Amino acid sequence: MGAHGSARHGRLWAANGEQNRALSRTRLFWGNPMKWSYFILPVTTPDHDDELSLDAAPWARVERVNLIRREVRESLSPNALEILFSRAELVVESGDDPSGEVVYATVMATFDLARCADLVREPADAATALRLSELLMNDRRVARRLVALARPYLCEAAEQSVPASAVAMDFKVRVEDERVLIDGDAMVSLRELRGSRPLRTSKVESK
Repeated sequence: MGAHGSARHGRLWAANGEQNRALSRTRLFWGNPMKWSYFILPVTTPDHDDELSLDAAPWARVERVNLIRREVRESLSPNALEILFSRAELVVESGDDPSGEVVYATVMATFDLARCADLVREPADAATALRLSELLMNDRRVARRLVALARPYLCEAAEQSVPASAVAMDFKVRVEDERVLIDGDAMVSLRELRGSRPLRTSKVESK
């Protein structure tokens, strides 16, 4: 073997030696180098779903979160009262207290859903009437509408102009089949109205 052959043989031996030592280290730590090994690494997740780290490792498990919170709430539509009162049966009565210091008016409104069937999408049944009664009790516009209906009668009984802010209104809502009935009681103190004391702010109570 010549000089070139000896040098080439020496380089191959050195390379094989390095490879053998590498394989030995691989066997020492990983076992058979021809087999694939899989390892499960511990992954930490954030304490709160909405506090996710953008720097998390690409293999980390990430739970999806909502960007938009959705709530289902029911309320009267903007035109609901206009439709109901336009088809309602209304009865308003007024009177005064024997002391002459208080005038009052009673407003009775009946909403028959069958009379509104051509204008609304909901079915004219007892279930709709029950849902409607609950929404009417919690809508401040109902009290204002009742006050507006009672004011002309209150002014007549008081024989003077009665501002809406001087009217105390209390009303109840009940259901009979597909009909919703509202009974409102309006009261005005003439003593306060004459200016002996500051006018009382209107009071709205729903029961």
